Amino acid sequence: MSGSRIGGMVCLLLALGLGAPISAAIIQVPGNQPTIQLAINAALPGDVIQVQPGTYVENIDFLGKSLSLQSVGGPEVTTIDGSALTRGAGEGSTIICDSGETSSTQLIGFTITGGSGRLVGVLDGGGSLLGNFTVGGGLLAQGGSPSVQDCLFTGNSAQFGAGAYFESGGPASMTSCEFVSNSGLQGSGLYLRLLTGLSSISGCTFQGNDAATAGGGLMIEDAGAVISGSAFTGNSAILGGGATLQRGVVLITSSTFSGNSATLLGGGVLVFDATATVQQSRFDGNTGGTGGAIGCDRGSTTLDRCVIVGNQAFGDGGAIALSNNPVNLAITRATIADNTSPTSGGIFIPATATSTGTITNSILWGNSGIQIVDAGQISATFSDVQGGEPGIGNLNFDPLFVNQFAGDYSLTPPSPAIDSGDPTSALDPDGTNRDQGAIFFDQRPANIASLVCTLLDPCNSSFDISWTNPDFYDSIELSVDGIVLSNLPGSQQSATVLLGTPGIHDVCLTPTFGSFVGNPTCCQANAPTNPAPQPVIGLACLLDEPSCTSLVTWTNAGAYGSLDVLLDGALFTTLPGNATTVVVPVASGAISQVCITGAGPCGLLAIPPSCCSAGCNIDFEPFKRGDANGDGGLDISDPLTDLLHTFQGAPLGCLDAGDTNDDGAIDVADAILLLDYIFGGGATPPSPGIATCGTDPTDTDPLNCVTYSSCP
Repeated sequence: MSGSRIGGMVCLLLALGLGAPISAAIIQVPGNQPTIQLAINAALPGDVIQVQPGTYVENIDFLGKSLSLQSVGGPEVTTIDGSALTRGAGEGSTIICDSGETSSTQLIGFTITGGSGRLVGVLDGGGSLLGNFTVGGGLLAQGGSPSVQDCLFTGNSAQFGAGAYFESGGPASMTSCEFVSNSGLQGSGLYLRLLTGLSSISGCTFQGNDAATAGGGLMIEDAGAVISGSAFTGNSAILGGGATLQRGVVLITSSTFSGNSATLLGGGVLVFDATATVQQSRFDGNTGGTGGAIGCDRGSTTLDRCVIVGNQAFGDGGAIALSNNPVNLAITRATIADNTSPTSGGIFIPATATSTGTITNSILWGNSGIQIVDAGQISATFSDVQGGEPGIGNLNFDPLFVNQFAGDYSLTPPSPAIDSGDPTSALDPDGTNRDQGAIFFDQRPANIASLVCTLLDPCNSSFDISWTNPDFYDSIELSVDGIVLSNLPGSQQSATVLLGTPGIHDVCLTPTFGSFVGNPTCCQANAPTNPAPQPVIGLACLLDEPSCTSLVTWTNAGAYGSLDVLLDGALFTTLPGNATTVVVPVASGAISQVCITGAGPCGLLAIPPSCCSAGCNIDFEPFKRGDANGDGGLDISDPLTDLLHTFQGAPLGCLDAGDTNDDGAIDVADAILLLDYIFGGGATPPSPGIATCGTDPTDTDPLNCVTYSSCP
């Protein structure tokens, strides 16, 4: 084979796309493969395995592959049950990732149950053997770090990480997952251990998990993590009922701990020799031997904007308790209220502990006993502490919560805690001095409510703006696309806005009261574009010979403001925009032209005219049937002339010549008959015919022949 021929074939293959990389495949289970494991075995890197609803009784291994395993129907209807030990005896983990899987390995949308873990030798951070334990009941990620999303881990058991266990790999990623009713020795919901990088736990739920020692819901050991938007409810352990954080750096933000219990320390959370920061989180209804909500043993714990209420300790520290070991505790902008213990419902630090603590801009109120039991380790400033507490700016007044019995610990307007925080602190979002407590009192007026933008007139793009005022205002600023249009009275609840420019506009209202400016409330107003008006269509002049009048009919191509009827160029009458007929007088012995024009719906653009002609008592000229252009011959130009007249209103001197089928109207049928005769051997047009000149034998129809120059 010649080189040129080979080159040509290569070019052809490239043109067909056969030389391009093969795209990722989608493997259906059970459509393409009967089991999930067989699908994984067959998959290539980047492939997607889609699993139909059902229960799959198998223990699967990702084999180190970068692929996405997804359920079609979600965890409610798609279950992987590992109770059958399909990988063999001792392989009780429902799913394993122990071959270096990375975050590109994805597990999405399954219920994972029936796992009992794998028995392994567990080493400490220094490489010494701690013992042999079963690990990873539902998911075992040992040396692998898959991304897990929208999965439910329930009914699994293992000594470490009954729900899921991550060890000696990269950071874990758990998003919108649930860990429910798993049981074991430590970290029964989720266990992260000896991981590099910063793991992410986002939007997850830990509920009803039980650990015989530590970390009922979550255990983090020698690992860093960010926990956000997650809920810990009804978990239990001896230490750290909700979660145990042991060595490492952990940030918890926007999360809740409710109804968790620990026999010894830390009903909600135990911080053991770790650096933990907890922000904008709530602890309520947790119980512990000591530290009903939070227990600390060594390390550093920072609480910022946390609500710690209604927790109970059977020993010390209904809210927070520290051990005898040194702890660095920092609390700012916290509300610690209505916690109970036999000694201190608030904060407890043993007198022998060498711990240090600071409290600022916080509220401790309604806790049983003494609010803070310590031996001088804590320094409190600019805080409201029931019973009093030495320190600059401290108060001893009822903070006047909205309704603590209903769990609402925000402040009412008369609260002494408002604007009483450290004046050197950053201002509250409303621009005032820092409030005490976790929930600042917003002194800005309440936002405008129920704002609605309704189009009034599409022609000038005017909109009706209506709203309700849930608060008292001095004034309301009205702006469009960030440009202030006016300042309305504070009692006003409606306005009209002219937008003008077509397109989507943001219409916003910002209330003010005194020196305070509220947040804007906005709606989107879509100003329409007014299209150019289209001419009327299907215009026809139907002559009534006895009366010398013509019935003019048409179809409207859109909405019109008005319609003008022009007779021989002069205004005859003006009709409403929805009219479709008019009767006009026509000249005797001559042709009259009738045109329909007028104004568009907004009166800005004129409607292009459409015209037709009619005449009365005219001496008819002889003509040849079908010769629409009057050149004496019969060819393709004649049906084209008919079509131009029909659709574009082009004038014809002899309407009878264009009426090929002699039915009294010029339309598409005339052009079709003529084309069929010229090219298809069809019927000859009727009298006077195509070869001889003559007048119209049906002279009662509305069509006339005024000028025709090709007959003698």
